[in-house]
Amino acid sequence: MKKRLISLLLAGCMTAMLSVAAFAADTTGADAKDDEASLKPPVSVVFKDVPADAWYTPSVQYVYNHDIMIGVSADRFAPEVGFNRAMVVQTMYNRSSDKTFNKNAAPAFTDVTNKNLWFYDAVQWAAQRGVIAGYGDGTFRPYQNVTRQEFAKILYYAAGSPSIVNGAVLPHPDFKDVGAWAKNAMIWCNARKIIQGVPVNGVLYLQPQGVANRAQAARMLSQYLGITG
Repeated sequence: MKKRLISLLLAGCMTAMLSVAAFAADTTGADAKDDEASLKPPVSVVFKDVPADAWYTPSVQYVYNHDIMIGVSADRFAPEVGFNRAMVVQTMYNRSSDKTFNKNAAPAFTDVTNKNLWFYDAVQWAAQRGVIAGYGDGTFRPYQNVTRQEFAKILYYAAGSPSIVNGAVLPHPDFKDVGAWAKNAMIWCNARKIIQGVPVNGVLYLQPQGVANRAQAARMLSQYLGITG
């Protein structure tokens, strides 16, 4: 199975959208890595907050097996916690086969200056490699959560922004709430079951402006990589 290196362009713009530069294939040691993944224990055993029968458990197992996402601690995955910009950058860093960067360089952003932060190295690494940019005020805003439509846009860009039929719409009641910049992404993700909707009283809602939590991020990533891998 092909492994993917997530390379993201984190741009500060009016929509504060998180954009992808590329998902680059990294096949170095792929067979060995897959062998390692097959030996990893069930995530329901590793993480106290991942029940064996939860809807997201297979997805968490996938991202855990392939080092795409890890827990927030040794025994917690925190499935309901929002997937923030720091987590995305750390995911990039975790997946890279080349983690070299100038550790003596000045902090790239005014709000990421503490070298003891768990994501400090990842942010510095990504900034120095030119795959991220902060906001106009010099901040990175690491704790800002990514919305469901922003995450859809990430994966849509990663797939090369495939063409969508002009005027296409989704039947979800809140499709009208999807930003114009994210409509094609949501349509594409829905067609590939990356985003199907959140059931509310028997009706599926896209909830495009809702925060993508870690369980949803695991589901979207595993589904995307399963389709494109």
